[in-house]
Amino acid sequence: MFLIILSIVMTGCSMPTTNNNSSWNSEANSSNGNLFFGYGENIYFNIVSEEGIFRLHENPDEMSKVAEGIFSRLHIENGWIYTRKLSGEDSGFFKIETGGTEINQLMPLTGPKGIEMVKEENYIYYVDPRPAQGGIYKMHIDDKEEVKLTDDFTARQLYVIGEWLYYLESQGGYIYRVKTDGSVREQLTDNTSFMMMNDE
Repeated sequence: MFLIILSIVMTGCSMPTTNNNSSWNSEANSSNGNLFFGYGENIYFNIVSEEGIFRLHENPDEMSKVAEGIFSRLHIENGWIYTRKLSGEDSGFFKIETGGTEINQLMPLTGPKGIEMVKEENYIYYVDPRPAQGGIYKMHIDDKEEVKLTDDFTARQLYVIGEWLYYLESQGGYIYRVKTDGSVREQLTDNTSFMMMNDE
């Protein structure tokens, strides 16, 4: 795994050398916003106009709809799709079996909260972009406990490596990281930055 940061000045922190996100968060998936995801012999993706998550095999005639609704990012792990449903009265975080046989809501959400999200181990990390109460949060997928990590409500491009959550602060374009328990927050660059992660 390597981490590439272009046009930056580092502030002296040590950078990670291992990545446990290889099951879902690749450079390619990050670049397409996690709207497409290859899993097994299939590709999973959103079609907003058709309001659903679709599964495509090598044969285009085998495309099928897995779930109804408008969804944001897709994260697939151990046969489950983790995503944020944007439409309908049941909008929120969902856990969907890759064949569509089981669909479970993990947490109801309203507004833009949770559109920017990643999953790592037993947690979903996400952004509430509203200035008053916004910031980066994490939620345990089993007990649904919600914990606020920082007040950075403009955070984008979340990426978890080990005990750190890396993100781009979109207003200034600086890269930050915060420990996944919220105990430490560090600014990694002091000028406008571009961040790309690679887990190969």
